This record gives sequence, structure tokens and C-alpha cells, in this order.
Amino acid sequence: MTPDARLDDGELDVGIAGAISRLRLLWLLPKALFGKHTTDRAVTMLRCRRLHIRADQPIPVHADGEVLTASARQLEITLEPGRLLVVVAPGRV
Repeated sequence: MTPDARLDDGELDVGIAGAISRLRLLWLLPKALFGKHTTDRAVTMLRCRRLHIRADQPIPVHADGEVLTASARQLEITLEPGRLLVVVAPGRV
């Protein structure tokens, strides 16, 4: 969902979709598959090293396809460069 993200820039790329209708979401999702959603006015793209999220109502939290919790009200994400070794096939970066 963040097509401009880089493994080696030391920054976390974040895509945020504002409150939109289900119909609008259905229209936006195919664009996201091709990385064309980033210029849509309902989407905000940002880069950071640390992200703090607070929600009025419980929200689900997923990481790499795994459900971490279904009812978070606060979430803090901190990027820690160099903490994870990522092995990539030659010519794939």
C-alpha cells in the first residue's frame, strides 16, 4: 500500500485513508493494487521514524498478515534501523 517505500532509507512509509464510504473504498482498492491510490484526496501518504495512533473505538491491528489484536485503542510503532536482517535475491532491490 506504500509503493514508494524503500527497505534501506530508515523511514517507515504510512498510507492513511480518511473516513470514506464503502462504495468509495471499493472504488479505491483496485487503484491501490497498482499503486495509483497515493494521489487520491482521501489518502494521505507520509514518512516517519515513529508513529503513535490513538483511537476512540477499538481497532484491529495486523502485522504482515497476522492479527496482533482485535481491540487496540493505542498503538506506537518505532522504526529501529538495522534490527532486522532482510535477505533479498540479487537484482531484486
